[in-house]
Parts: sequence; C-alpha cells; structure tokens
Amino acid sequence: MDNRIARLAELIDRYVERQGGRHISFVQEHLDEVADYAGMIAEKRGLDVELARMSGMLHDIHTLTEGYVSGHAKHCVVIARDLLSDAGIVDEDELETICTAIANHSKKRRVDDVYSEVLKDADTLSHNVPGNINYVADKERARYTALCQEFDLREKRI
Repeated sequence: MDNRIARLAELIDRYVERQGGRHISFVQEHLDEVADYAGMIAEKRGLDVELARMSGMLHDIHTLTEGYVSGHAKHCVVIARDLLSDAGIVDEDELETICTAIANHSKKRRVDDVYSEVLKDADTLSHNVPGNINYVADKERARYTALCQEFDLREKRI
C-alpha cells in the first residue's frame, strides 16, 4: 500500500514543481488531513483504504497551485486523471473510482457511491475539526452531525 501512496506523493510534488513550485501551504495541509481521514473512514467501513487516501490526496489538487475557484472539482478531476494515468499506478476501475469521488466531493447534500461518500465525509471532517473553521457550513451540517455520531466525536458548539 505505501508504495502507491508514496509514488502519488512524489507525483504531486513534481506537479507542483511544473506549476512553478508555488503552492498554498494550508491547502497541502488540508489534502494531507483529508487523505488521513479518508483512510480512517474507509477502514471503518470496510473499503479500500489506499483508494480512499489517493482520492483525498488529489481532491483539491488544482486548488493547491491555483487557489479556490468555483467548480474546482472538474479541474481537479482532469489533473488527477492525467497524473494517475501517466504514472500507471492504478487500473482503469480504480481510476474511475478516484475520479468519480473527486468529481462528487463538493456535493455534500446528496448521496453518491461509497467512495464519494468517504471523500465527502473526510473533507467535512477536515473543514470542521477544532482549529480550522469555527462554524459548520450549512451544506455540511447534517453530514457533520452524522459523522460525529458515527465516530463518537464531540460536535463543535456553534
């Protein structure tokens, strides 16, 4: 497992270098945090931890170098697909699983496939852990409450 994760981390570093070496450090921290949460959630739900972590590592890859733009998920899918296809570290089914999760990750109010849900949940946790933002976004409120119950977490007071 670690070999593909380490290889993807190298690919992301090279991608950042090709973009001029600039990156937004808090976005990198967010990507790392979401990858960790996605792995934890996938393990608890009996899913492939590696695929979940890879989707977390890539879900905001465009934002890492360019900053946030509306509809950023579609840009992230293009970059993720290129990086993973060129490297040959996933098969076609895994590629589609990862790219679908990335494409769906901002759609927090709807329910999608299990890997999309893992990524949405990991992203929601990252947005709402103590020390990050001090409010729960409306579109994440129900998801955040359910995650607090699933993982026996104390909800933020808002």
